[in-house]
Amino acid sequence: MGDTSSRARSTVNDQRANNFDLVRLVAAAQVVLWHGIEHLKLDAPPLLQWLLGSFSGVPIFFVVSGYLVAGSLARSTSLSSYFRNRALRIFPGLWVCFAMTFISIAYFRGVGDAGARELLLWTLANLGGFSYTPGFLKNFATGAVNGSLWTIPVELQFYVALPVLIFFFKGRPVRLALAFILAIGFGLIYVYWVRSMVTGSQAAALGRLLLPWLYMFMVGMLFQLHKDWVLRWVEGRFFWWLIFYLVWIIFLRRIGFNTVGNIATPLALLPLAALVLAAAFTKRDLAYRFLRGHDLSYGTYLYHMPVINIVVAIQLTADGGIRLAIVVVTTLVLAVLSWWLVERPALSLKPRPGAARFTVSGGIK
Repeated sequence: MGDTSSRARSTVNDQRANNFDLVRLVAAAQVVLWHGIEHLKLDAPPLLQWLLGSFSGVPIFFVVSGYLVAGSLARSTSLSSYFRNRALRIFPGLWVCFAMTFISIAYFRGVGDAGARELLLWTLANLGGFSYTPGFLKNFATGAVNGSLWTIPVELQFYVALPVLIFFFKGRPVRLALAFILAIGFGLIYVYWVRSMVTGSQAAALGRLLLPWLYMFMVGMLFQLHKDWVLRWVEGRFFWWLIFYLVWIIFLRRIGFNTVGNIATPLALLPLAALVLAAAFTKRDLAYRFLRGHDLSYGTYLYHMPVINIVVAIQLTADGGIRLAIVVVTTLVLAVLSWWLVERPALSLKPRPGAARFTVSGGIK
């Protein structure tokens, strides 16, 4: 008992102790529930839908990614170690998920009517991080094999863009501010203009590009670059930021702005980013108490759509709430297995920390 308390205190007192694992898991849970309600055609109460949409998981992921990946870059000994760490975080879990998805589709639907070239292109694309639904599966289950993974190529572009942003703009606050304003501009153009002009495959392709989402990532990056200043405003203040955010988005909605989903107005998403940081640095031991260092968010995100597809494909006749519970529990089990058998062993291959070549206070040494 005493040893456990001592370890907990040590974890909490560590300056790096935070709740990001829990924040990401909550964000992944939002995505699971949102897609479960949509694809299982459940009649959810409007208030629940509004609350889920107001805490959209994808923007939260992008903000957290900007904060944590910028920190990872700062601790990296070289660009090669940085990119190796990013690859170890993304690809092993993704590859195993694709293999299991392929097997489940072969079992429940079959792939005999697919051409060898189509299967090869589909496999290579997924292994490279570019998930899509091939033509022969357009009518299977929900019509999207794992549509949530459109964020993976966006995330990979973030990883490449970050060292460039740090190199060119760190130590140049005016230029960095202008770059951020420009990124917000691209986001606004995408939300209010581009999305209304393109449809189908063109819209899907544009949505996988960096520019519409870059400002979300840059918010997290800027928070990391000015971490000490930001913490003075958010640490221990989750409740107050939550109240402010809810009041603010209600006001925005009343004056005609969209505050729900991935394409909500940046006027809503920027305060959400502050709320996310406040959640990460309020009662910093919460994630440790609940998760004990196990990061289940990525596996939850990877596997929920394949699980939903199977539930839809077998035409389960159970009550909608039971079907959603089956999706949630099955996804969580797969996330635990993914963490223990794939992600955690892969992350153990990261190079040991050395003398950092990068610093958030001055770019590249």
